[in-house]
Amino acid sequence: MGQNVIDALPSAIAVFSNLGTLTLSNAQFDQLWKIDHTLADLTIKDATRLWQSLAMPTPVWENLKVHVETVGDKLTWSESIQLKDGRVLLCSVETLSDGSTMCSFTLSQIETRVEDQDIALLTARRG
Repeated sequence: MGQNVIDALPSAIAVFSNLGTLTLSNAQFDQLWKIDHTLADLTIKDATRLWQSLAMPTPVWENLKVHVETVGDKLTWSESIQLKDGRVLLCSVETLSDGSTMCSFTLSQIETRVEDQDIALLTARRG
């Protein structure tokens, strides 16, 4: 049931252990980043390399990697990133109680409104 709950969230979610290994993700994460879970043990280094290949240049990926690999108190933070396809995401990073790091990627409000308008236009045209 836990996976069903996380898959129902609108944001793409990934949790990395303090050793840097992906321990949990949802369907939106897999779809957004084109993750193939037949690959064993995705690490934060693998993930940031993948994210860099799909996004415009930004220091966010290095900051995220350092955050995951740092032991001890870590601040929660978020930063906007732009994908190469033009979409803008808010990347939020939070340390969980066990020291692991949760990353969430949420489509910006502007992008969401544009998508909603596109869906409404398509629906109206079909109607």
